[in-house]
Amino acid sequence: MPAERALASRSRPADLDQAIADLQHTGCAVLALPYRTLPSREVARSRAREALIQGTQAFFQCDAADVALHTVPGQAPVLTVRGRKVFASFSHESHLSLIALDVQGPVGIDVLHLENPDFLPGECLQLAQDYLPPDTASQMAALAAQARPAAFGRAWARHEAILKCHGRGLEEWHESTQALYHTTLCQEVETDTAYAAVCARHRPLSLP
Repeated sequence: MPAERALASRSRPADLDQAIADLQHTGCAVLALPYRTLPSREVARSRAREALIQGTQAFFQCDAADVALHTVPGQAPVLTVRGRKVFASFSHESHLSLIALDVQGPVGIDVLHLENPDFLPGECLQLAQDYLPPDTASQMAALAAQARPAAFGRAWARHEAILKCHGRGLEEWHESTQALYHTTLCQEVETDTAYAAVCARHRPLSLP
């Protein structure tokens, strides 16, 4: 397996064949499950788990019996295949689910629907000031009000992906959170323009 951990700046959610190629090349892949009709949370989770197991089987060329899925409430799922770990992360939003697989280390993914009517400019700015890096909040404050929701969505997806990658829950901004940003590689995941999505992985020590 290649040791390369650096990610391209953008990636498109992959079908299964593309996902296998991505896993072979970078050790990480993103699968997308779009829905025509809005699924229940339970249905979205079930289908995401099925896609995760199918992708793992295809990559390792193994049977379902060789794949064990381990889930703990509040923690990212981990699979074991013949003694080897596969790290995973799920995110569900509106009509889209994203599944990240990583055969090298922990991974986090988050997707946000940018056309959410709850994203009011004032509330976006307040959430940014409470939870996001201070420079991000300052940049958002300088934007025109109508531009804030989209900027907030992209920054929030990145923040959530980083927290998931490190196994951290959502909390108000703290200096310790800044360290997570320095030890994480993030890539935007190219989706429908109505969404913002980010995949996060641990930064190798050899990278600046």
